Amino acid sequence: MAMAFTSPSLIAQDTLVDFESLSPNVTSFASGARTFTITSQAGGNFMVRQFNGYGWSGSQPDNKFIDNSPAANNVPIKFTITADGSFNLKQMYLYLSDHNGTSVNTDGTVRIVGKLGATEVFNLSASSGFNPSTSTRNGFTLLDFATFGGSGNQTKIIDRFEVQTTGNFEYVALDAMTWSPPSALPVSFGAVTANIQSGKLQVDWSTLSEANNERFIVQGSVDGKAWVDLGTVATKAENGHSGIKLDYSFSGAWDNTVLAGFGILALLLLPASKNRLLRLAILLLVVSAVISCAKETDGFKELNEKTSASKSVYVRLAQVDRDGTKSYSNVVAVKQ
Repeated sequence: MAMAFTSPSLIAQDTLVDFESLSPNVTSFASGARTFTITSQAGGNFMVRQFNGYGWSGSQPDNKFIDNSPAANNVPIKFTITADGSFNLKQMYLYLSDHNGTSVNTDGTVRIVGKLGATEVFNLSASSGFNPSTSTRNGFTLLDFATFGGSGNQTKIIDRFEVQTTGNFEYVALDAMTWSPPSALPVSFGAVTANIQSGKLQVDWSTLSEANNERFIVQGSVDGKAWVDLGTVATKAENGHSGIKLDYSFSGAWDNTVLAGFGILALLLLPASKNRLLRLAILLLVVSAVISCAKETDGFKELNEKTSASKSVYVRLAQVDRDGTKSYSNVVAVKQ
């Protein structure tokens, strides 16, 4: 497997794949931290091929590109480029022609479908606006995903895209593909809410997109600084990837044991230089309070009534990637 050329002229996170360093007839290539695989579904076998002077690097003719020669005689056309991780597709150049590969001044439709796992993230098409002359950009048409098929698609997270053509676009070549690692966090959080009622903590949240996500950890704190894990919720995204809104919820007993745990945690986090007798006295008071409250038929409710006007607890979500990396949601204050 060969490494694709990375252009130094682009901004740091953008990577240009011009295929020039690849061997002819390969169907996979490495670029940056990703490995891409080409698979053909209809209209011939797509792979990297070499025809000197017939490609387009984005600024000048080049020699290697992906195409479906020599079997370019059928429509519809469909091939897929899949990565082993998520990415943003920024732009690419397509050469769209009849089966001879010589006439770009013909009619047809191009459709680009971006997917994240099994989720369709975008479905873009055009039937006009293509380059009609080989004297301009060697006949290649620029597809800029900031504007093609709508705005903002260059920021959407995908792990594959399909190229489909109909009409007279029987020969298709792809060159100068620009991509970048996801510009957003692995999980884009929607609303996060939490409340405590009748001795139960209820946390609800949504995600707008997920990439390589494994699970969520619901965490609580009495001061917004020291956090303890309250529970874990697995991702609903297939294989950790989703481009649609997903809703989640968590419910757990928020009784005096939990409150005592927070108190003891805060106590244990006191600096070691504190008076040990004072620490022991506070610990005994906490234990006594727990025992006393446990004797009440509705101790939590009583505590809630006494402290809701002055005290809050804090809740947040830790999102855990498949590789163990964590990111966090906003912190939500909850009245006890």
